[in-house]
Amino acid sequence: MSTVLESAIISRHIYKTTMPLFNRNNNFHLEDINRIPNKFSGWLIDETVDPKMFPTNGFYAALYFKFKNGKAIDAVLGIRGTAPMA
Repeated sequence: MSTVLESAIISRHIYKTTMPLFNRNNNFHLEDINRIPNKFSGWLIDETVDPKMFPTNGFYAALYFKFKNGKAIDAVLGIRGTAPMA
């Protein structure tokens, strides 16, 4: 389960996507999930949820996974903004 501090860091990251999450490059593609090292513990971001989703859009979402010993133990969906109003 994610902590309040981890949730706050993810919340900050969804608004400042150029900053490294937890001080490292954590981007990966969901198809690479079987290649996560067995001893890896930490957070990774899947930014491939929607091919039209870019951090420069007003509306942006990313899926964050928490791993412990190579196994996904938690997932958080970070969402920012709204769709353009007509």
